[in-house]
Amino acid sequence: MKHLDGNAYKWRRFNIAIIVSSIIILMLVTSINMLVDPYQVFKILKIPNGHTSNERYNKVGHLIKNPTKYNAYLMGSSKIGLVNPVYAEAYRPDMKYYNLGVFGGHAGDALKMLKALKENNVTIKEVVFGIDIFPYISRETEVTPAYRHHQVVSGVSDFDFFTSYLFVPSMFHSITKVAHIMRGAEDISFDFNNTGHYRLLKFEKMIAEDHKSYIKKKFKNVTKKQNKVTWVDDQFTMLAYLENWLSLNNIQAYFFIQPHHRQDYQGRMLKEDLAYFTKRIYSITGIIPNYMNDAQWTNDDSLYYEPKHYRPILAQELLERLFINNIANNGEY
Repeated sequence: MKHLDGNAYKWRRFNIAIIVSSIIILMLVTSINMLVDPYQVFKILKIPNGHTSNERYNKVGHLIKNPTKYNAYLMGSSKIGLVNPVYAEAYRPDMKYYNLGVFGGHAGDALKMLKALKENNVTIKEVVFGIDIFPYISRETEVTPAYRHHQVVSGVSDFDFFTSYLFVPSMFHSITKVAHIMRGAEDISFDFNNTGHYRLLKFEKMIAEDHKSYIKKKFKNVTKKQNKVTWVDDQFTMLAYLENWLSLNNIQAYFFIQPHHRQDYQGRMLKEDLAYFTKRIYSITGIIPNYMNDAQWTNDDSLYYEPKHYRPILAQELLERLFINNIANNGEY
């Protein structure tokens, strides 16, 4: 009987140890998530943003707090997210632009955010939307806590939203952010409370130091396997919804097809695929500027940070073409 009691006592101590350890780990995780705040949603400590800051949450939150500060928006994926909106304002002096582009952004994201902003009395007079080919093909999009929409967009309660970030596993992202801060040199910087755009500071520094070496490092010739393209019809449908919503709400819309570095799609898709994509886009938006096959931009490595993202010098040229051509043609491309 004593032997059984001894075993029972050991099991009891073991179970208590497990419970206490679990509580300590849970408290550690929640404390790190709240204080280090890798997704920048709690904002308890005034520390710089990191690689995984939630753009969707921070940008929409800023606009709701400042409903009349802006009246025009750059929208789309991380390609347009790098564009400083002052470039647009140079050609649209009556507009105050904010960059509402987000990582992995597509027409469905834009429509959700715009609807929520309008419902919260945010001024929306003009939208520039850059169309990226990759949401429209069979390609998985990484879904992380950094991609979650603001509560006014998703409809979840504040409690559910913040609780989800308390317990999300984020040790790697937290360590990365701490290392980012301790180095004293930011790799990436988000300007949520002013322009909305982000900068790739590490790449900018490398380019300033030795652009030729940077190009050699970032643009190595890689042969990509040709795969059959599977079109994502839902994305075309969402683009049509976005175009229709903007029209119904009398919001001036400028659509264009994004420039793509040759390494970003060549060898991955056939010319017939690109022609089909353009045809389907035009069937929704009408004829719009298509910069995807612009040889001057497609083949010039110096205009890009890496194959997926172009630099400010190209962004300025792009917006000049977009606005000047549209104005010269009275709104018709």
